[in-house]
Amino acid sequence: MFLELYDLRIEDEILVTTEDGDITVYLQPEIEARVEARVAKGNISSEFDLQVPLPANEVSGQIKGEKGAYLSLNTSAGDIQIRKIE
Repeated sequence: MFLELYDLRIEDEILVTTEDGDITVYLQPEIEARVEARVAKGNISSEFDLQVPLPANEVSGQIKGEKGAYLSLNTSAGDIQIRKIE
């Protein structure tokens, strides 16, 4: 599953869940967001500094600042990648 998210606001909540398959999310480089991500079988990686060690199976982190949109990303079998829109 590929997502490109633009113009996220502080009150936005994005929830993405899949049973089987990768999730790749593209975000604007200047975004502020809270990120929670979990994989049962796979890894989480990010081009943003989430202030946690990566790769990992579970992440609760912040992209820039202390506020921002909320992203919840979950997959049972697959990888989660958080990338910057170029």
